[in-house]
Amino acid sequence: FDGTLVNWPVLGGHGNVGDNLMRFPDGAVRGIGIRAFDPATRQWLSWWLDGRRAGEIARPLRGGFADGVATFLGDDTHQGRPVRTRVVWSQITPHSAHREQYGSMEGGASWESNWVSEFTRLD
Repeated sequence: FDGTLVNWPVLGGHGNVGDNLMRFPDGAVRGIGIRAFDPATRQWLSWWLDGRRAGEIARPLRGGFADGVATFLGDDTHQGRPVRTRVVWSQITPHSAHREQYGSMEGGASWESNWVSEFTRLD
């Protein structure tokens, strides 16, 4: 599927908001990514708000950048079971980025890729 992401800085550059439109085969879905830098921990926090469940904001993923790669970790649930989530941003350039999301039902002992996104800047 394709989609768009419009992203803008907030919090004086210590955060950003991304408005996502994903055109799935069975219909469009909107979501918002909210990210903020915590200077006390030197980590970024990343929340997801899914337009299909606007009353529920996901627990934040936490992480940061090292050697041009950003890795974020957090806890979630899937079908009532706990799942560890990892998101990796890589191949980051001024015009593109690669994002891959993984899940682990074993607390991080093994990971399964469940979402891959390729971003290309339009302007």
